[in-house]
Parts: sequence; C-alpha cells; structure tokens
Amino acid sequence: IRQKNRRQYQLQLDQTCGIQPYFHHFSAYVPEEIKLFQQTFQEKAPDWRIDPAEEFVPLEGEFYCFPDFTLTHLGTGLQVAMELFHPWHATQLTRRLALLENESGEPLIIGVSKVLLKDPLVKETVEGSPYFERCGFIFREMPTMQKVLPVLEKMLG
Repeated sequence: IRQKNRRQYQLQLDQTCGIQPYFHHFSAYVPEEIKLFQQTFQEKAPDWRIDPAEEFVPLEGEFYCFPDFTLTHLGTGLQVAMELFHPWHATQLTRRLALLENESGEPLIIGVSKVLLKDPLVKETVEGSPYFERCGFIFREMPTMQKVLPVLEKMLG
C-alpha cells in the first residue's frame, strides 16, 4: 500500500484477521449431487461431520488451497480438508500434487474425477504421486463412501 506521502506499507492478512463480508445473505448455488453426497456422508459415517469448507489450507511457499469440504472426526476432533478435482481442473490438479509432495503433514485429501485420468500427463502424475497414494481417491461423478472412508481411516492412524 502506498500512501500520499509516498511511504509504502505492506498489509498481511490471513484467516485469523476476522474480516467478514459486509453482506451476510450470500447464497451460492449448491448442485443437488453435492447435497446428496453430504447427506449420504452424514448417514454412512456417523463418527464424522461434513461441512462446506470455510477456511483455506496454506501450502508450501505462498500457495493456498480452497477445499470443498471440511471433515471432522467427532471422537478425536481431527479435521481434514477435502478438495475435489472435476474434469475442468486438470491443470490445477498437477500443480496441487507437485506442491503436496513437499508437505510434511497431510493437510488435505484429494478426490480426482476418473475422466481426468484420460489425459496421459494427469494419469502419470496421479499414479506417480506418493501423496496421492496416501491421501487420494478416484471417483466417477461424485465421491462414494467406499472411496472416501478408507482414506479418512488412514488419517486416523
């Protein structure tokens, strides 16, 4: 920020600063498939709670992930972010996996649409990713509990 006196200042913000939108009646469209996934998740995984993600996940360097969901284990309080990559996310997926290879922790689980694997570069990246092997799953139209729960169980240790 440069003021009239030509002094320059740097403003640094993160999710802890408490900035709120000035309007509270924001209503985003949520596709029926997403609502159905959330409902099914809640019914089939009573030890977990699923919520739309509200916070970003900081990654190495100055990169961030804006996940789709936050999954909270009710017994331990463990929170896991989940990011879903649909057919229009090929470029973001390869970049995300490259960033996550250097992560010491496991800040999020990655769901990848099977359609993306038709791209040879994406397929090679996914199959060669140790991070995806630990924290990823492949889905068709929407994730299923059979794909998500085993990854969450690994996170619980």
